[in-house]
Amino acid sequence: MTTITDDDRSNTRSRIEAIGAAGKRWIAAKANELAKLPQGTVVLIDIETGDYVTARTYIAAQDEFDRRFGPDRTAYEHQIGRSIFLGGGLLGTERG
Repeated sequence: MTTITDDDRSNTRSRIEAIGAAGKRWIAAKANELAKLPQGTVVLIDIETGDYVTARTYIAAQDEFDRRFGPDRTAYEHQIGRSIFLGGGLLGTERG
């Protein structure tokens, strides 16, 4: 049995915050490109390279992301013009 420590929680929280910050930077950097996408488009951005995939659904976007970049890459999820409820919080509420 694995025990989750406060350090584990802190490290996880720090990683989530770092992914969120990187994702928001990529959203800002690619604002002009993303603004051309239809409302509701799901965007998964590779946080290391800024490359991204788009799809109409999260599952389709995740499948394409895994195919293109591999399942071990970290993605930031954004949906054009809509909020995404993920892990107890809202993400991707900005237009963009």
